[in-house]
Amino acid sequence: HNEYIAGNFNNAFIYFDELLKRFPGSMYADDSMFWKARIRYDQPNYLQAIRLFEDFMRYHPNSELMPEATFTLAHSQKEHGRISVSNSQYLRQAANNFAWFQQKYPTNSYASEALFQAGECYEILGDDPTADNYFRRAIALYPDTPAAIKSKEKLAKIW
Repeated sequence: HNEYIAGNFNNAFIYFDELLKRFPGSMYADDSMFWKARIRYDQPNYLQAIRLFEDFMRYHPNSELMPEATFTLAHSQKEHGRISVSNSQYLRQAANNFAWFQQKYPTNSYASEALFQAGECYEILGDDPTADNYFRRAIALYPDTPAAIKSKEKLAKIW
């Protein structure tokens, strides 16, 4: 964690990887897998982050880090999907994961933002009716949030 905080992402990745190799069943395995994925997200190596977050979710479905992993996975998919039209399937996956996040963790502080992000994914894909539906849901379910304000602006075509 010290290497990560200091911005030495590659060293931190190596240390987390080494911990997993030496102590795969340790109580820090989920933490190490999560931070390896988060490092790749921060670098930004979105495709590798996607793979690492998917592995984390498969191996540690009951981890307390699952909400953050799910949200950051979806954001990684969104960013990778924006790179080129050939990556558009990642935008769909991101939208699905953002929507799933909101359903699974409706009281999480990121729940409203997840609906807004799902709407943005569909907006990028050119599916304005679906995008607008997500923006409306963010407003209806979380009216006093920054995501609701951004959603109102999207619906008013201010952005």
